[in-house]
Amino acid sequence: MAKSRDYLLVVPVPHYVLGDKCAATESAFALHLKMFRDSLREAFDTITVAGPAMSSEQFEQVAPAWSPLRADADGIRFVCLYSASYSTLRRLLATPAVAWQLWKLTKTTRVVHTGLSELLTPTEFIALVFGWLRRRVLVFVADIDWHESARMNLVTKTWSRGVYLRRVHIHDRWKSLQTRLARRFVDVVMLKGRDLVKQFGGGAPNVHLILDSAHSHDMLITKAELLDRITRREQLNDQFRLVYFGRLTRYKGIAHMLHAVAGARRLGMEVTFDVFGSGEQDDELRALTTELDLDGVTRFNGPRPYGLNFLRELSDFDLLLAAPLSEDTPRSAIDAQARGIPVLAYDTYYYRDLAAQGAGVVCTPWNDVDGMTRKIVELSADPAELQRLTHRAVRFATLNTQEFWLTRRAEWTLAACRKRA
Repeated sequence: MAKSRDYLLVVPVPHYVLGDKCAATESAFALHLKMFRDSLREAFDTITVAGPAMSSEQFEQVAPAWSPLRADADGIRFVCLYSASYSTLRRLLATPAVAWQLWKLTKTTRVVHTGLSELLTPTEFIALVFGWLRRRVLVFVADIDWHESARMNLVTKTWSRGVYLRRVHIHDRWKSLQTRLARRFVDVVMLKGRDLVKQFGGGAPNVHLILDSAHSHDMLITKAELLDRITRREQLNDQFRLVYFGRLTRYKGIAHMLHAVAGARRLGMEVTFDVFGSGEQDDELRALTTELDLDGVTRFNGPRPYGLNFLRELSDFDLLLAAPLSEDTPRSAIDAQARGIPVLAYDTYYYRDLAAQGAGVVCTPWNDVDGMTRKIVELSADPAELQRLTHRAVRFATLNTQEFWLTRRAEWTLAACRKRA
């Protein structure tokens, strides 16, 4: 029997059904899926994405930043496993139905690709087990180091001590177990971060380091554009332009950024702060902006579709702020660097790792708003350092385009397919 040319991707990324054989998802993910499919065209015709589906009400809030994909034209189809509005309990109760769908999906695919699952909602783990039972090629991705998240959530009072202890001694051990099992039974294991590879890889040939970037080569700032923005920055040295883009949700630490901006203004800085994105914290952040007397200084620009037009819109900003309150690996850091924007971030695992690789990233102590404020003031007063960081940022983004990483990932996956043939 001929080998299946379907690739099954089981991820908790939501989608919205637009009609027959058509669905929408977040625009950066949509672009990634198209390029991902193209990188695998040698062996696959269709990418099947199985995950949660949004309601109409949820979709209305994010629609401007989402893009449609068609099964016939794009070779990407979506399958709803459960509702994106489900609570953990409802997802747990839906596990038998989800498992039955996954059992059917793994019957008709050649590859099962997924990642870490939560203990109470083990969708991804079930997909891996079914794929192993059916002798499919297995791909496992862990795109975040979870080790410090429990401690961070305890410090920020997001979790009680009881929740913290359960997460450390039960949930985190479950994630460690999955990663160790993946090393033994999965064909291709991809881990984001050198520490994860060192801890779980043990030199195994199926374990690889990855960097999850979204920008394409054609999104990189050109030499002429870079020279132009450095010149304009020198001419506007009395104003320092800060930016954040991404989800407006608590763990991203946007409230910390607002307090840091307010602190910089109290120290006499001429600074602006632009926020791009949407999320459940939108109203709260706008209220905090008024409370901190930042109206007219902070602008909420709403979400944008991901792509070159949006990245060009970022080109005049001086610094991207990142203040995650728990472990996070956003692609926005490298997107910003692709346009010559250095990053000032709390020193979480991800940002420390980027800084150690020579990217244009400056780290400040985690959860320290005053430290971020001081670093904003220091960088604004040191144009030579800012220019050095800018060139580092562009160089790092140039070496780590989405094309580069998709090519490597495709090589590993296709090699595993050939080995199974």
